[in-house]
Amino acid sequence: MDDKLAKEYEEKLKRKAELEKKKEQCENEIKRIDSKISLEKRKADTKRKIEKGGMIESFEREITGQQELTTKDDIAKFLRAVFKSDELREKLKEITNERVKEETEEE
Repeated sequence: MDDKLAKEYEEKLKRKAELEKKKEQCENEIKRIDSKISLEKRKADTKRKIEKGGMIESFEREITGQQELTTKDDIAKFLRAVFKSDELREKLKEITNERVKEETEEE
């Protein structure tokens, strides 16, 4: 009887070890998937920021007639000035809508 219990105990220990290994593999897979998701989010965010920068440059070209080397402070000053004037704000909305419409038609 003791041999039977000992054998059963060993089998259960073996099964427990297998399940723990499986659990560890699943946890590693979850970490790998989370890492991939995080990487894809960063890529999407970077792409969005690059596109946003391109949009700002196209506005700059349209407004000033040339593309200049600007800093984020220059852009912030520009946007503050635009948003102070209702007329300029409406013009910016109009240009933005036109640009978005053009880009969606190109796709």
